[in-house]
Amino acid sequence: MALDASALVPDETRLAELRAYMRVTWTEDDDLISSLYGAAVSYLADADILPPSQPDRKALYDLAVNGLTLNFYERRAAEVTGTINSQMEFGLRL
Repeated sequence: MALDASALVPDETRLAELRAYMRVTWTEDDDLISSLYGAAVSYLADADILPPSQPDRKALYDLAVNGLTLNFYERRAAEVTGTINSQMEFGLRL
């Protein structure tokens, strides 16, 4: 089952939930957060993890999307420690 393009764009309610989860109190990064949300949903879909049809699984799916979106947001640039560069880590570490 392929994702509908609308699944890659959060509605206003979902965007507000993401901002709250990420502790972002400003709206200037809404476009970036929306783009990272789409990347997180796509990442999960590529791993055959699609939005659940059962309502009781939605919270767990949303938590995974939130975690990925936050990770992408916090690590949107390469980290430099002294002379060591580290690239962005992908995926969830539980």
